[in-house]
Amino acid sequence: MDLINQLFAFFLRAFLLVVGMVFVLGLMAFAALFLLVAVVWSLITGKKHPVHVVWQRARSTRDQVWRASRGGGFGRKDTAETTESRRALADITDVQDLSDKR
Repeated sequence: MDLINQLFAFFLRAFLLVVGMVFVLGLMAFAALFLLVAVVWSLITGKKHPVHVVWQRARSTRDQVWRASRGGGFGRKDTAETTESRRALADITDVQDLSDKR
């Protein structure tokens, strides 16, 4: 009886190991396929890759938090330089219609 229990336990463990490996390999294949589709889509549309965008946002957030912790707060200080740059940016025209309307 003990031999039968040991054989049953061995085959059950082997079966669960195979099922687990198939599950993990399936998830890895799905992730690789998703990554490939995302890369191809970004090449077709000309937009940045989604992973690049996420990491860029995370890096930007980390840098903003670091600057805020070093500068004493999240708000901008209204200095003369900031006011001058706001005035300079107010004069910029993003798009100008140069089409000939008749």
